[in-house]
Amino acid sequence: MRAGPRPVAAAPTRLHARDLLGEALTGLVQRPGRSTLTMLGTVLGVWAFVAVLGLTSTATGQITKSFSLLEETTVTVADADPGSAPATSFPADTDARLRRLGGVVSGAFGGPCRCPTR
Repeated sequence: MRAGPRPVAAAPTRLHARDLLGEALTGLVQRPGRSTLTMLGTVLGVWAFVAVLGLTSTATGQITKSFSLLEETTVTVADADPGSAPATSFPADTDARLRRLGGVVSGAFGGPCRCPTR
């Protein structure tokens, strides 16, 4: 295998901040329509992102509030030990007692709900 002459590496050039700024300004001035549309697209994109974050935050807050309200109005009562002696278990007329309580919409004891719903 024959190797040819090695290419001479050119010294790396450096782009200084002043040169970079000059190039950027030249690009902006040469195509003002493109620059305006690019800026408008960026502004609209950021606005849409902020709007979506605001909407999701609002929706999350409302959903959390509704679940918190549900938790505050839902009460679950259960036997400490379902196999315990009859003296510590719920009485047989638990459904009737539940219906007499103010604000009770439904309830169940040992199976499907037998209380009327309003």
